[in-house]
Amino acid sequence: MALLFFAPFHLHAQPLPGIPLTVTNSGHLEIEATVGGVKGKFLLDTGAGMHVFSKSFFDKIASGTSFAGRYTGFRASGEPLWGQHYHIPEVVIGPVKETGAVGGYTTALDGMGIDGIISLTAFRNQPFTLDYASKQVVFETAASLSQRAKTGKTWPVTIRSDRDKILEIFANVQVNDTTVLETLLDTGGGHYVRVDARLMPNLGVSKSDETVRKNQRESPFTKGFTETAYITPVNVSFRPAGITDVALVSPRVIFGEPLIYDAVMGLNWLGKQVTIDVPGKRIVIQR
Repeated sequence: MALLFFAPFHLHAQPLPGIPLTVTNSGHLEIEATVGGVKGKFLLDTGAGMHVFSKSFFDKIASGTSFAGRYTGFRASGEPLWGQHYHIPEVVIGPVKETGAVGGYTTALDGMGIDGIISLTAFRNQPFTLDYASKQVVFETAASLSQRAKTGKTWPVTIRSDRDKILEIFANVQVNDTTVLETLLDTGGGHYVRVDARLMPNLGVSKSDETVRKNQRESPFTKGFTETAYITPVNVSFRPAGITDVALVSPRVIFGEPLIYDAVMGLNWLGKQVTIDVPGKRIVIQR
C-alpha cells in the first residue's frame, strides 16, 4: 500500500508557493517535477490513473526503484493495457512530496518531448488549483481552500481508486435539460470533448448526418484494436450539474466507439481557476 506524505496545511489564507504551468496549443498541461531525484517535464493528467514514464526517463531512476506488481488498466476506449509497475522513492512537485509512489513506463512516450505523465495520486491528500490565468499550479492550505470555497462554485466529484494504485475523478455533466453524463475529468484529453457514441441520439445527432465526419484508427498499443470516432459540432450546452451559470456551448464533440464512460472532458472550460480537492470530493470553480 502506498504511504503518502504531503506538506501540511498552513494556518493562513495564502496558498503554498506555486509552480509554473504550461498550457500547450492542444490544451495539455505541462509541469516540472522531480521523480526519484531526477528533474523532468511531465504532463499533468487527471485521467491517467497512475504515473507513467518514458522508458528513457525510467532508465535514469531505475536503480532506485523496485518491482511492485502487475496491473491491467483500461483506456477510455476499453482497451486493456497490461504492464508491470514499480515502487518510486518519491515524486516531488513544488512543496508536495509523494513517498511510496508507484508507476510504470512505456516506450510510447519516448521522443514525445516529455519525460512522462503525473497522475492524481500525487495529490491524494493535497488540494491544488489549476490557475489558467496566471499559468500556475497553486497548492492550497486549509485556510486558502476555505476562502476559495466561499467565493467559488462547488461541483461534487466521485473518486475512483483501485488498490491504492490508481486515482481518477468523475462528475455529473448536464446536457441541456434532458441528459446527465457521468464524466471522467481528464486534463490529458486536451481541448476535446468525447462522448459515448451510443448517446448520439441524446445529443440530437445521428451517424448519418452530413456534418458528421468518421475516423477510424488502430490503437498504437494493441495491434488489431480499432477505435472509431464520429466528429461533429453539437447544438447543446454542457454544464456542471447543479451549476447554472457555467457552460460549454455548442462544442465540437468526438463520439467514441467504443467508449466505456458516458463522456470524457478536460477542465479548462470551467473557469480561470479550477481547484481539485480530492479529500473533499469536490471541484471549486472561479470564473
